[in-house]
Amino acid sequence: MLALLACEPRMDDAWIAAQLDEAHARNTAAVLEHGEDDERRDWTLTLIGPDGTTEVLAFGRVAALATDEIHTTESAEARSTEVLRFRGARISSLIDRVPGGALASEVTILASDGFRATVGMDDVRLYSILLATEVGGTPLGRDHGGPLYSVFPLTEHPELSARYTSSFWVFYVTHLMIGTAPPVLRVGERTLDTAALEALPNVSITAEVGYRVGWPSEPVRLSGVRLRDVLAAVGTPVLPGGRVRVLSRAPITHSAERPTYVHASDVLANDVILALRYGEGDDPIPSRLGGPIALAFPAEVVERMEEHDWLTFVDELVVEPPPAGEPGQ
Repeated sequence: MLALLACEPRMDDAWIAAQLDEAHARNTAAVLEHGEDDERRDWTLTLIGPDGTTEVLAFGRVAALATDEIHTTESAEARSTEVLRFRGARISSLIDRVPGGALASEVTILASDGFRATVGMDDVRLYSILLATEVGGTPLGRDHGGPLYSVFPLTEHPELSARYTSSFWVFYVTHLMIGTAPPVLRVGERTLDTAALEALPNVSITAEVGYRVGWPSEPVRLSGVRLRDVLAAVGTPVLPGGRVRVLSRAPITHSAERPTYVHASDVLANDVILALRYGEGDDPIPSRLGGPIALAFPAEVVERMEEHDWLTFVDELVVEPPPAGEPGQ
């Protein structure tokens, strides 16, 4: 009897954990396949590396990678001090999927509504910082920052509380930007890379920006290229009475909920620019400030725009003609 027992395979904690993770991944895939939650099924996470390499992961793939758990309270400003059990994918493991990710000094987390937060790579490597998919064994809903929510191990490492306040607990995560990729802009069927953008006339404006996060409250010098010069370069001018829709990586800018339009009169008569550099040192705009491309307005246009129209992470322009039968502006 003793000999028989000695020959049986031993189910240690690591083996059991691996089996539970595999079963959990299968269950998540089955739920998504049968469409029990359309938002999670359609949700994606985009990884963008320092060289512009991009990988888009379906939510089901992220959920399959969500094999880490932390028990923590939420940010210091949260109303509840309850310790919650979050399950998710370590941001460090996601970064390792991207070429050159290990060489970056920081990662910027972007939400579907355009909110962003940047975390130093040293902390990402040292601590179990997650993109959480579940809390207490239940998929994260919108009311709790889901489907993907950045979570920090504050209970195990209380020293993180001071620097990772509520503004770093990003709801509705759609992108991880590792370092800062080179600027690339789509205009219709054309794509302008860094060389093409830098070949256009350089223009500077000084303005109190609406980007807020990480930017100074006083006026800032921004340098870049005019919208009208970009459109001329690709042979797609905006006609009087028409407008240009500016899109960014943030999904909300692609929806009807919060579009950004610049009317032809402002494009043609004013220095509305796509900013590539900032400050007196003319430094490239990093991801932590919403770069590499940001939309900016001169003083004479600001009064006609909303604060949310100061778009960060700009990556596409769409030219719309004047409405049929409507006179030009």
